Amino acid sequence: MTAITPLMTVCGRCGRHVLEVRVDFDLGLLVGSPRIDPVELDNTQVVASVITGVPLWQVYEHGGRTVTSQRGRLWPREPMPGVIAPEHDCARTWTGPPLVLAQPMPAALTEPPF
Repeated sequence: MTAITPLMTVCGRCGRHVLEVRVDFDLGLLVGSPRIDPVELDNTQVVASVITGVPLWQVYEHGGRTVTSQRGRLWPREPMPGVIAPEHDCARTWTGPPLVLAQPMPAALTEPPF
């Protein structure tokens, strides 16, 4: 499944912030599942996730917008740009940097720029 940028929402069960996939390009319909934990996994966490069967998602830029693609056990075989994030599970917590999908807003100007 490949979809546009997930939206930040709150999990109804555990109350943590999650990213929810909204539109599926392949099916062309609105979906509310799966939910992704907003954390960047390092290589050891990715290997551990593959071994234990945790579903993984690739978040990357394509055509000027941020998209998500579900990763399989064999995809991708080579490193690709973007970050890897795990599918949300209320019982699982991850250590790592938070996933940043947008640059922070610049500070408001207090004086005219001229």
